[in-house]
Amino acid sequence: MTMGATGPVSVGFDHACPVCGGRVADRPFVQNRLVTLYPCTSCGGLSVQPRPSAEALASIHDSESYFNHPYFEHRRLATDAVERRCQEIFKRIGKAIDLASLRGARHLDVGCDTGEFLSAASRLCGTTPIGIDVAHRAIAVAKQRGLDAHCCSLEDAAPEISNAKLITLIDLIEHVTDPAALLMQVRRRLADDGICYIETPNFKSSIYGVGRMLTRLTGGRPPWISERLFPAEHVQYLTVGGVRRMAAAAGFEVVDISTRSLPRSDIAASPVVRLVLEALQSADGLVNRGILLCVTLRVAKGPQRRR
Repeated sequence: MTMGATGPVSVGFDHACPVCGGRVADRPFVQNRLVTLYPCTSCGGLSVQPRPSAEALASIHDSESYFNHPYFEHRRLATDAVERRCQEIFKRIGKAIDLASLRGARHLDVGCDTGEFLSAASRLCGTTPIGIDVAHRAIAVAKQRGLDAHCCSLEDAAPEISNAKLITLIDLIEHVTDPAALLMQVRRRLADDGICYIETPNFKSSIYGVGRMLTRLTGGRPPWISERLFPAEHVQYLTVGGVRRMAAAAGFEVVDISTRSLPRSDIAASPVVRLVLEALQSADGLVNRGILLCVTLRVAKGPQRRR
């Protein structure tokens, strides 16, 4: 699981779902050489068991092999694709807040990597960017870009990194061993009139379903199919029900939950694989079941509100 991590490998098999507190089933949902994922009998989400420690996960994300993975290199170099993705994300955020009110406001991106998305948001929307990531290599590059970037977890971030009008968790929450605790930390760092936006894989989409079926039918061959969809660093997959429960517990109300497909420019794969993925995404588009789950939250008002 840890691929050479220096911290503790895991905290053991935990039958309490890290999202909703329900019971994690004994039978795995999917298994490959890297991970074994078990479903929650309550919210339906998937979690890796045994649960990895935060130290082990940080070690994976801070490794040279992870930083130099071709998938991330492709995304960092695709400037036009980053801007299109930023525009799409802010269109969704605009359902919850007047985008003009974000000009000059603090935008905290948790899991910022080298800062491409933060930079695009600042250029296109006028936000004041702040980045956090546990990977030293990524933060070093972000600082070279002139960004206010910090190598730490959100929990360990300096107290002054707070009162953000917008906090984004993009391709991040699936990497965290305790997503419910993370969302509570987000609430503490968010302004009372702020917005939190989350984007994470939707394992209910056809691409994940087909990948799981092939894994079961072939005994995990070829291994790259399952390992690409369910990599070692993805330790939690959310459902709509799980998101709603976790958000309410942290003091949020859900403004919008929807899905979206990956544009062609974001699919780093061979032409044949890309065609297959595009066909599956087209089918999912007909039933609003895209490969990415997109969630917009705001601070709950009244009795539900917590600090």
